[in-house]
Amino acid sequence: MAKKATSSKLSHKDKVKKGRANAKPGLLKKQTTSASKKAAAMSPQGGGGGGGGGASNGVTRSETTRRTKRMVAADTGLDYDEIYVDDSLRDDLNYTDSNVRALEMPIERKYFDDVAADADPEKLVKAVTVGDLSTIIYEKAVPTANQR
Repeated sequence: MAKKATSSKLSHKDKVKKGRANAKPGLLKKQTTSASKKAAAMSPQGGGGGGGGGASNGVTRSETTRRTKRMVAADTGLDYDEIYVDDSLRDDLNYTDSNVRALEMPIERKYFDDVAADADPEKLVKAVTVGDLSTIIYEKAVPTANQR
């Protein structure tokens, strides 16, 4: 007779939350600083959103959420599948206010550069969850003309 699964079997989300002690925000700050220096040295003009026409076709709310999760995953060293929109930046992902403010550069120069995002660190720091951060980026950093 087969044994029934016991309560030691955790859901994916519970396993992820258990392993959150490893989240160390700030990885992107180190990468972005050196990458932006390289890009500035290689670029004849000071950046922009690509060739010819400037920004891309824009970004939707759901695409903003995907990009935000990708950015947070890269910044904390966690996998994309380990980031949830209801994760608390401070409690679940170990962000401090200065870590959240430091996301300004990756937002503007890497994850949302194609839509000419202009992130205000003081607005970013008001985010409580990953979903809040995504909403702030979409509504406050991405220009209205680039919102789809």
